[in-house]
Amino acid sequence: MKYTVTRQHLGDQQYFEGDERQVDLKQDAERLIAMGLIEENKQATAPANKQAAAPKNKTEPETATANKAAK
Repeated sequence: MKYTVTRQHLGDQQYFEGDERQVDLKQDAERLIAMGLIEENKQATAPANKQAAAPKNKTEPETATANKAAK
């Protein structure tokens, strides 16, 4: 699992604040979190697009093909 480094430290390599660190063992991650060296990634999820298509602007003329189909 990937974590965000909160304090600079030397692990398997040098990690700086703001880096992303991969920790495979849950026990290792728990120990590093308790020491204040890493924290879980809190990735913001994009809000779901509730709108299927962009709203149509009523001031713009309709397309030529729509006009022909109406006739």
